[in-house]
Amino acid sequence: MTTKFTGQELVDIAIRIEKNGEALYKTLAEQSQFATVQNAFKALANEESKHVASFDRIQDIIGRFDPQEAYPGEYVQYLQALADENVFARKDVFMDLARKVATIEEALDLAMAFEKETLLFLHGIVDSLEKDDYPVLNELILQEKEHLQKLAEIKKTLKAK
Repeated sequence: MTTKFTGQELVDIAIRIEKNGEALYKTLAEQSQFATVQNAFKALANEESKHVASFDRIQDIIGRFDPQEAYPGEYVQYLQALADENVFARKDVFMDLARKVATIEEALDLAMAFEKETLLFLHGIVDSLEKDDYPVLNELILQEKEHLQKLAEIKKTLKAK
């Protein structure tokens, strides 16, 4: 039997992923020696932050989830366990990878992998949602697709130079 997740749970997980993405892009920006790439990663970090704000608004629309907990922090641990199924949602994994990138291409590839893994995660949980929560999922997917498209454009521009 498949566990069903609510739209609120999905948004909570997405917020964790977005915050990790923001940290990733800030790290990649700090490591870059090229102002253009540095600015691009800073802009993406800023967009991740904006996405967190967007997801907060989505939560306001669908209602904040106030779960019953057997002990303080139980729900946060539960969400972290869900998010940890996505390797790029785990801050420790992708931050280690970010620190090891040596070229602009590697940095862009890592950023694109992060976005692709996030999209795979979101598509993978569709069967775990109630149909009423599909619009929430679709909004999250659209925002992640925008990131991937921007990264692809940056990579294409750099290859053309």
